[in-house]
Amino acid sequence: MPARQQFHIYIDETSKDDTYFGVGAILCEDKAAALLTGWIEEAIVRNRQLPTREIHWKSFKAGRDSEALYTEVGTSLIGFTQTDRRMSYSALLVESRHIIRDRNAENIDDIIAKFIFTLIFQAAKRPGGGVDYHVYIDSVDGEEFSDTRTLYALNNQYKSHFKRAEGPFKSVSHVQSEKHRLIQATDLLTGVIAYEMNGRHLVPNAAAHKKAVFKAILAKSRLQTFTVPTKMFPPQFQIWHFDFSKSTITRHRPITNPQLSLID
Repeated sequence: MPARQQFHIYIDETSKDDTYFGVGAILCEDKAAALLTGWIEEAIVRNRQLPTREIHWKSFKAGRDSEALYTEVGTSLIGFTQTDRRMSYSALLVESRHIIRDRNAENIDDIIAKFIFTLIFQAAKRPGGGVDYHVYIDSVDGEEFSDTRTLYALNNQYKSHFKRAEGPFKSVSHVQSEKHRLIQATDLLTGVIAYEMNGRHLVPNAAAHKKAVFKAILAKSRLQTFTVPTKMFPPQFQIWHFDFSKSTITRHRPITNPQLSLID
């Protein structure tokens, strides 16, 4: 029997308080994950930053060296999906107004967890059979733990959908982003996509450094915009918009006129 390939999936969410929020996923083989992690750490030092420097779109501040770092890392990540295809990236964008915040006492993090589940399942379908998946999700509160409930649910969904006897998911872990460079990389790409989706680049006081990095990453992607679903092109860089009309995850409570009885 040939050895099964080992794939890692890194998940992060962004902009949960905005008009559109997003969840993103980087998928790569375990050896590629090590190579990409090392490359990001070298880029940080190469751009005259401390080795402990983290990369996060939300906390990206102005500064010549920071802008160079974010531009190099962001455009290179796009390049890794296009040239040697060392990794793939996918994002799921969700329009917040369709979410019922008080449904079954769920908070926004509970709801986002459902979209994370959807994205993981979609991302994992791409490489085909003969693979194992290890999932790493950015921890909401910084607590690290093994998520066996999500692990079982993913495998059950996979077995039901593909009529298989065994599921390919081997672990699901909530981890601290400071310990995982590819969580930070996912944060950067997803943050840039949500930045355009929410029109942040168009406001009068938009930060020049963020606009510059956004434009560089968009240009590298060879897409006209990040606000439109990518369909099937390019295959290693996918943006999906969640369609509430085809799902029962949760949807906007419709506003209806009161029904009045006729007077006899």
